[in-house]
Amino acid sequence: MKKRLLITARDAAAALHLIEVAKVARARDDLVLEIVTQFPAAKFFQSADIPVTTIDLPAGKHADTEEAKALLAEADRLLSKFQPDSILCGLSTPFDAGIDEAILASFKGP
Repeated sequence: MKKRLLITARDAAAALHLIEVAKVARARDDLVLEIVTQFPAAKFFQSADIPVTTIDLPAGKHADTEEAKALLAEADRLLSKFQPDSILCGLSTPFDAGIDEAILASFKGP
């Protein structure tokens, strides 16, 4: 049975590293891969011709903001839709949070 891997990236540096992981993961027959990005990371995956789902939501500055609530709701939707066995996430800057942090907060698994 194929394992389902969800990769997320918002930060440009994370994208540059995770693109290399995604290239290998895409070549494996035992994985189903889903990649979710936000800008600026999305443009790096697109330049590498790696298909992604791009989330167009602003970063959250605090957990109780409307932006953070929207990101958490989107993370729950994505996790429910894709049902990954594991996730691999980038990290945003220390000053805000994006889809990476929302997925990390919502996912119950490795």
